[in-house]
Amino acid sequence: MTAISSRTRKIDDAVAVVASLREALGPEVDLCIELHRRLTVAEAITFAREIEPYRPMFIEDPLKPSSLDAMAWVADHIPVPIATGERYFSLQMFQTLVARRGVQFLRPSIGLCGGITGAKKIAALAEANDMDIIPHNPLSPLNLAAELQLDANVPNVAIQEYPSSSTGIHGNTDLPASVLFEGLPVPQNGFLSIPQGPGLGIELREGAFASAPKVDRPIVVRPHYDGFIVDQ
Repeated sequence: MTAISSRTRKIDDAVAVVASLREALGPEVDLCIELHRRLTVAEAITFAREIEPYRPMFIEDPLKPSSLDAMAWVADHIPVPIATGERYFSLQMFQTLVARRGVQFLRPSIGLCGGITGAKKIAALAEANDMDIIPHNPLSPLNLAAELQLDANVPNVAIQEYPSSSTGIHGNTDLPASVLFEGLPVPQNGFLSIPQGPGLGIELREGAFASAPKVDRPIVVRPHYDGFIVDQ
């Protein structure tokens, strides 16, 4: 008898999580599956085919961004849409992947791809190819405010990433560092209003720099089980 491999177990466990979520949430909630660039081409294809019955909205970043051809090959062999692009820093990188039909939801990161202007170009590229964008935002209220202004100016935003500091189960959907700003919208029934103030629509509160001084963040990497450093 052959023991189950770690790769098989990893996929089985992940599929079971998706299945349990769909069962618990029913058809009223879209499932967005974050893979964080941790799969190989073979794993991505196997996993996506396994979760097809649960109708996820997309799988995000199944592969490292180093090979656009590999991402396109995966997209051509799976029934589940792919969302990717948070590490892409130029319009041309998005254009190459779109031309290869390797993505269905483009994920521009407004702080990396050229700001609001760069993100609007990417949104136009997506629109011309019948695709939507999902702006990448794991960062801050300031980043969110900029992306909400983008969302209000393009017709093809699928959803807006909102990095709340909790699950929201108990009604707390505050953004980290939200107390530093005035004018931030509060989620209501799954929607966010567009900030109405000048500029991005929000302002730093008086004394924000004193209450939250600059902190240098260390570079953190995830070691593989054998100690080797894994690119994330």
